[in-house]
Parts: sequence; structure tokens; C-alpha cells
Amino acid sequence: MTAPGTSSTGMTVAELIEASLRGRTYARLAQDCGTDLAGVPLVTATNMREIAKPERDWKNFIDPPTMVGLARGLSVSFRVVLHAQARSIAQWYAANRPDVDVTPLELREEESLFFALLPTGTGTMGRDELDAVLPVVRLGIEAARLREQAAAAQEAAQDRADEAPPKRRARRTDK
Repeated sequence: MTAPGTSSTGMTVAELIEASLRGRTYARLAQDCGTDLAGVPLVTATNMREIAKPERDWKNFIDPPTMVGLARGLSVSFRVVLHAQARSIAQWYAANRPDVDVTPLELREEESLFFALLPTGTGTMGRDELDAVLPVVRLGIEAARLREQAAAAQEAAQDRADEAPPKRRARRTDK
């Protein structure tokens, strides 16, 4: 699966939220983000809707408590949220302020979309759980590999067809 973000695997915050909604409303997702020690929500439904807008003004990072809440509500690591923010900011600056060098925001260490969307807590899975899940993951990887091979073969065949001289039509002689 190719994410629509700035790279083949990295997502912006809006894309991360969209991919993690799984039928939840923004209000429910905000509730899943939890509260601080004083009982104040880390992310409100209004804030969630604003953060989830693809066209959001990303001049600055969102505050750390909101990032912690997003990681909790989206069931991803804090690092995934942080990387998604960096991509969001880089995209915003590239589109709105081409005079600003966003090179420091480029993430050179690409991680797979699958890895990024793994829920927190997967590190506690035992061998039995891993043995149950890994065959499905391996099948998915093999299916993706075969799909890429088929697409490459189709592209090569199309290239050959485009380069081939046009066929001459046989002349028909009526007697």
C-alpha cells in the first residue's frame, strides 16, 4: 500500500489519523487519547478535527501533551506521531514557503507503513501470538512482491509495444 504522503511509506498527521480511525468519530478518537493527571483531555474533539485537516497550517509542531494523546488514541508510538508531524510541516513549508529549507525535516530512515501502524504493546506478544500472526504477514509480503513483479512485467510489455514498429496490413486483392 502506498501512502499518499511525501514518501512511499511515511504519512502526515492527517493521513495517520485517517488510517487509524477504524470507524471511530473524531470525538471518540479524542476520548481515546485520554487525559492528563488533572483530568483535562489531552486532545479535544475540536482539536482532533483541526489536526486531522490535510490543509492545516503546519507552521509549528503541536504541543507534546497532544502528541502523547495522539499516540495513545491512535495506538502508535510517540515516534510515529513525531515523524508524521515532521512530514506535515515539511509538506506545508514546501507548498507555502518554498524559500524555507526543510531539509532538516526530511526523514531519511524510512519505516514500513505496516510497522508504523502496529499498535503499541506488540512488543509484549509471546511466541504463540507471533506464530499465529507471522504467516499472514508473510503472505501479505509475498502478495505485494508478486503484485510489484506483475506491474513491472506489464510496464515492460507496454514499453516494448510502444517501441515496436507498426504492423503492416496485408493488401487484399480482389479478383
